[in-house]
Amino acid sequence: MARHYTHTLSLSLGGDEPTWEGEATVSYKVYWGRPEAPPAYSHGGLPAEDPEVDDVKVTHIDGEPVSSRTYGKYEADTLECHIECSDALLSELLQAAAEDEITAHDDAMERRWEERRAEARD
Repeated sequence: MARHYTHTLSLSLGGDEPTWEGEATVSYKVYWGRPEAPPAYSHGGLPAEDPEVDDVKVTHIDGEPVSSRTYGKYEADTLECHIECSDALLSELLQAAAEDEITAHDDAMERRWEERRAEARD
């Protein structure tokens, strides 16, 4: 099952002498994969599946919505292609999603502890 995330990337296009540098806010999905499954009655075991970043969409360029820029759709398509072709940028998106998951888990655990403390006081 996929989950949606957003992240802002600092991008540089054009090689050693960049022709464009800026920030792009990206909306994307992550399929988290699964660990290796041992043999079971219905199968002889399943290999592990790596997490996968999919459906990368640029929503803002330099803090400005794509729809309000003169050549926004063209710029967004170019940046999406650049991101999807870069293992380093896809790794950065995956890392950002993992950090969001950790933060959400920690927040949920903190709320549970606070609820238990409140119940114990009452």
